[in-house]
Amino acid sequence: MMRTKYPIIFFIILLYTICYGSIDDLAFDDVREKFKSFQYEEVIRLSKALLDDSGELSREEQIELYEMRAISFYSIDDLTAAINAYANILAIDPAFVFDPVKTSPKIIAFFDDIRPNLATDQNNAPAAFDSGQRDSLDYYVKESQLNKNLRGAMPRSIVLPGWGHLHRDMQLKGWTLLSLSAVTLGGGIYFAGEARSKEEAYLNETDPDLIDSRYDDFNTAYKRRNLFLAAYGLVWLFAQADLLFFSRQSPEPPTVVHQKVRIWLDVPSAKEFQIGLQIPVRW
Repeated sequence: MMRTKYPIIFFIILLYTICYGSIDDLAFDDVREKFKSFQYEEVIRLSKALLDDSGELSREEQIELYEMRAISFYSIDDLTAAINAYANILAIDPAFVFDPVKTSPKIIAFFDDIRPNLATDQNNAPAAFDSGQRDSLDYYVKESQLNKNLRGAMPRSIVLPGWGHLHRDMQLKGWTLLSLSAVTLGGGIYFAGEARSKEEAYLNETDPDLIDSRYDDFNTAYKRRNLFLAAYGLVWLFAQADLLFFSRQSPEPPTVVHQKVRIWLDVPSAKEFQIGLQIPVRW
């Protein structure tokens, strides 16, 4: 009886292992497919579930999942999470590099730029950031938030100048542009209607004594319409240019330790010794 149980138990264990491995492979392939189709939110959700059970993943699979997470987070403008995912990659493989064939040069440039701030210690654990490194990473995060905020402001500004500025919490400039937009666009619409009605009155006038006055009325309304519409066009152009070039409010680039200058003084004597001076240079 006992001999009969052992093959059954072994078969059950083998079947479970095969099925579990197949399910895991299917889940991993699903993440890849979502990533290829730019479904970044799904990539983040599914990859997290796999990484939570990372004991079943190989080193290469973990790196691939973190790579897809880093790119996905970058693509949705969550740079803090993207940096964390990239730090996890370097903790596993400090020599990791993105494949330039599969990865956008812009993404590679971003991660290459922050790589020096993500140095790892001898145990491949992420090193603690010093103040200069934290400032550098904060700069990228703030820049991303500003760019994301700008992308939300631009469509509003295109629809109605001043709305985008209010979205960016620029109250004075926003309400000023919004008021000018309302006045100029409203005036343009009003005088466009008036010019149309006066044009009809001029064209339908049959009394020779009134034709000239009808034309003058139409011409005056026509010029006013053009004036208000041109003014609205200028307000519209100014609002877009101001958001794009003059109100970006980019954070100041961080002060980064570029290198350290070492000065050594050798003093020959019976007992040799050295005096060293190390000066950190920042800019």
